[in-house]
Amino acid sequence: MPAHHQPTRRSVLRLLGVAAGATAGVAVSPLTGAPAWATTSGATSGTTSGAAAGVEPDHDGIVRLPISFGNADFPEIVGGVYQGPNLVEASGAVASRRYPGVLWIIRDGYQFDQPEPVRSRYRNALYAVRFNPLSGRLLRWPTGVPSVYGGGYLRYVPMHDADGTVPRMVSEDIALAPASDGGPDMLWCGDIGNNNFGAHAGRLWRCAEPNPYLDAEVTLDGLLTYWTNPDHTGPQGNCESLLALDGSLYLIVKNVAAGGPLTVGQVLRLPARVGGGAVDAVPVARLRPPAGVNWQPTAADLVDGSLLVSTARHWIRYEADPTLTGDDLIRALAAETPTAYGFWNHDETTGANEGIAWLRTGPEGGFMGVSEPGILRWWPGGRTAAHRS
Repeated sequence: MPAHHQPTRRSVLRLLGVAAGATAGVAVSPLTGAPAWATTSGATSGTTSGAAAGVEPDHDGIVRLPISFGNADFPEIVGGVYQGPNLVEASGAVASRRYPGVLWIIRDGYQFDQPEPVRSRYRNALYAVRFNPLSGRLLRWPTGVPSVYGGGYLRYVPMHDADGTVPRMVSEDIALAPASDGGPDMLWCGDIGNNNFGAHAGRLWRCAEPNPYLDAEVTLDGLLTYWTNPDHTGPQGNCESLLALDGSLYLIVKNVAAGGPLTVGQVLRLPARVGGGAVDAVPVARLRPPAGVNWQPTAADLVDGSLLVSTARHWIRYEADPTLTGDDLIRALAAETPTAYGFWNHDETTGANEGIAWLRTGPEGGFMGVSEPGILRWWPGGRTAAHRS
């Protein structure tokens, strides 16, 4: 395991790239004023994705990054010996606003048949990678950043409750709620799946976004429980997509029980608060897919009126007036069938896609998908361009 260092003030400024007088909350180079991910020091050397070198994308404009964080390249256990975490069963992703180029990733599952730390501590954690969309490169974490694995590219931040216990969560997606009071943005981790439509409440955990360069762990500060079916004894919906918007959380239904009150693609609203009893989700609208798309949403992200939805094989983009807010924006997004969509891969050889995120590094950043085997796939076209099928 890499040594944990206590960075000095000078090393903190070097790691963050924060210059005196820099814009609050945005890490910039003290030399150029550019985002820290855009610097090219030896500490941030990465592997070219091929896009910057002119290599054609794999499928429908999608570029598969050459580093895979799966069992083949980075097994968690070899011969009973702990090796470090990977991204197998990655299930959600969201880009940081405060730390340009940082992508937070969450994993699904609870490994009952495995010893610790693989059973729960590897799964109940935040992961982060750094990506520069200008060069199409993953960037290694600088020396001194704690808990780095995956050849220097994968940051591991374990989560625990205030009392130090590790919650038994099966996270399906992650969302970022921008701070309204100048404090840190909040991350929501959604234990929102329900493959058997059982009569039990869903759960969402919240934590302040950690500093990916410095924080060795993160404390969860609260829990929201909810019902998708107002009949709490009846079948509940299976959801894998989570959004944070204007003080509320939104779920997108993936699967439903026959005869139940929900429909696939339905968007449900929850209050973005913790504590208290379980709340009933409020139906808002129903998203519809393009023709020919297997409509089982596995992930979503929404930035500036542009909604991305992933299925196992497809990505889909919905557009609406970015000046709309809350339920009005959701209804506008659902008002028309989208025409911007494409394949992650046609034959699923790189696994079902489970996470999708706009890259918040400018209009040309595009978006990133992450599949169950720990493979990252990038659409470099930016928000102003999209494949039209």
